[in-house]
Amino acid sequence: MPAVDQFLPPRGVLTFALTGLGLLVLGAVISRAGPFPPALGYLALVAGVVLVLLYLARLVVLNPADPLVLGPALLSGFLLNPLLYGWLGVALYRLTPTR
Repeated sequence: MPAVDQFLPPRGVLTFALTGLGLLVLGAVISRAGPFPPALGYLALVAGVVLVLLYLARLVVLNPADPLVLGPALLSGFLLNPLLYGWLGVALYRLTPTR
């Protein structure tokens, strides 16, 4: 019987797929209501889609230097995620009550 790791790599599932799905849920909640700007929710949705696509591309393409994998990885790692988490940190900081 083949190992589960051959079909579903655990690191990729938690790093890209589950994080992407979590960002999709977070983006949907933020964009619908709440004290956060709706554009932050849309950015979380885009980041979630890119992470899920990156996971799927990594499952299909075995070479990590392939442009199909490298493009979304660079977009996510150097632009979308730092922008999203930085903006989310600033938005949360602005929500804290002053003492």
